[in-house]
Amino acid sequence: MSLTSVLIMTGFLAGLVYTVLEYRKRTGEILAPLALYAFGFVLSVLFARFLHWYSSATTYNSLKQALTDYSVGSFNGSGIVIGACLAGTIVGAMGLCRKKEVLMDCAAPGFALMMVFVRLSAWGTGKCQGGKNLQSGLLQHFPLSVKGTDSAGNVYYRFATFLIGAICYLAVFFIMRSLYAKSLGTRMKKPAKRYGNVWKMMLLAYAGIEIVLDSTRIDSMHFTFRKILTLNRFSTFISIGQVVPAVIFVSLFVYYCKCSSRARGFSLKHIISIVLLVGGLVLIGFLGEYKWQRIGSYMSYLYMTVGSLLLVGVIRFLYRDCIRRGRPRNQ
Repeated sequence: MSLTSVLIMTGFLAGLVYTVLEYRKRTGEILAPLALYAFGFVLSVLFARFLHWYSSATTYNSLKQALTDYSVGSFNGSGIVIGACLAGTIVGAMGLCRKKEVLMDCAAPGFALMMVFVRLSAWGTGKCQGGKNLQSGLLQHFPLSVKGTDSAGNVYYRFATFLIGAICYLAVFFIMRSLYAKSLGTRMKKPAKRYGNVWKMMLLAYAGIEIVLDSTRIDSMHFTFRKILTLNRFSTFISIGQVVPAVIFVSLFVYYCKCSSRARGFSLKHIISIVLLVGGLVLIGFLGEYKWQRIGSYMSYLYMTVGSLLLVGVIRFLYRDCIRRGRPRNQ
């Protein structure tokens, strides 16, 4: 078994054990998290392979091979979060837990912990390298870069995409633990739900990290418009790994903006939030990704990072605006 497989399985087991212990501590049950990870594993693999087949169809003879023969091809990480969300929905629909939202809140830190190992699994391999060489000596140091040698024997340094991702998810793990502990005494203004917000913040963190780091990868997977050939000129910069986070951003914004406006009334802050949302998406999509693909300026990464932080901050503000103020009350 390869080191990559060992690290991925270690991450899966670490996330599972953490979630089981946390959910048992809260509810006294363990069936729901076990089912969550069982369904999540199967669905994540299927969606990760499907998305990789979609963006790299020439790697496989058919979709059937992509879904059944794991000796060829690779995976698309966006399938992990899609599989996790669908698994939570299935477990809730089957009645294996009292509240699906409580289960997903307990799973949020475990998901971040699992992603640490998933990203570490590519460290030191070709997949961990960024798409372009780092010319600045300030950036050619651990942990920012990975050293490599080309066919001519020339040494180069590239951005350590997955190692930086692992560090980010490790920070998110501790943030989610703190947020989960605080959520036990948090009450929300209607129509916002009391439970499920920790998982939503985990999705927000995932989107904030992946929408930037995916652009640095040497193997970003892009949409292909097989039926609409005139759109294929856009396929070089429309990355699946960035569209999924963008959908998460917009979905969470709509949810919390709607809840905030209904709870406190639509006001100037909501208009400003909408403007900032559009501004953040423009920073990421045009000044960031599009300019990077067309010009290759490293300033594009700064634009994407600022845009990502802006979106995370706006949605986080709207979430906090939905919190009912007053003395905390335990579950």
